[in-house]
Amino acid sequence: MRDVSGLPNEDVRRKIAESNVSEYYVADMLGLSFSGFATLLAQPLSPQDRETVLDAIREAKKSTVVNI
Repeated sequence: MRDVSGLPNEDVRRKIAESNVSEYYVADMLGLSFSGFATLLAQPLSPQDRETVLDAIREAKKSTVVNI
């Protein structure tokens, strides 16, 4: 897991890292380019934006296929 300590939006970044979902996939679900998503995470998120990102992470986890 990637160390996200001290980065802006540490909790959101940790959720992504723990979910094993690609940041690219979450960015795509939000309709953003990867650089747009990186810019979004580099600044303080409003409560509404934070919830939108967390919802996208939850949806991405649900739709991720697990190979056994």
